[in-house]
Amino acid sequence: MDISQASNIAYLESPDDLMEENFEEAFRDSLIVDGIEGESNHFSKDSVYSEEEDYSDIAEHGIVEVSSDDAYGRKVITIYACRLPSNKSFNHNRFLKYLLYTLDQYVENDYTLIYFHHGLNSTNKPPLSWLWHAFRAFDRKYKKNLKSLYLVHPTNFIRIVWRLFQPAIRLRSMNSLLFD
Repeated sequence: MDISQASNIAYLESPDDLMEENFEEAFRDSLIVDGIEGESNHFSKDSVYSEEEDYSDIAEHGIVEVSSDDAYGRKVITIYACRLPSNKSFNHNRFLKYLLYTLDQYVENDYTLIYFHHGLNSTNKPPLSWLWHAFRAFDRKYKKNLKSLYLVHPTNFIRIVWRLFQPAIRLRSMNSLLFD
């Protein structure tokens, strides 16, 4: 079922046997980042972020918040696009490291991710190449216990991007995707 058919459905379900674990790990190990300023051009699975690194400059924007638990006892992690600062002063690679660092504290258990798209504009929108590389940085560890992904207020652009990336995006264990 594609997204165009799913506009009247509350959520989409994905079977658990779409991707082998090793396939995803191989992609993660070979992730090469081209054209993203301010960081090394190669991510290895061991050096994506440093636990000693101080992310307070990223955290102060409040882009990522860990809310309470949902009705099923799962952590709710919220990402607010409206809080992304201008691209001129913001290092998206550092934000990715912070996001991975934050998620690592919760991904061993079931969790829900909510993305609020409202407020993203041309001054703070990350490049598509960065979005693709960021997606590839999320290996099985992050997808395994992701039970729900909610995209709140997606634009037509987000729906198109989702449709374009969908053949390459095999969310192995994600049970639902909701467009609001």
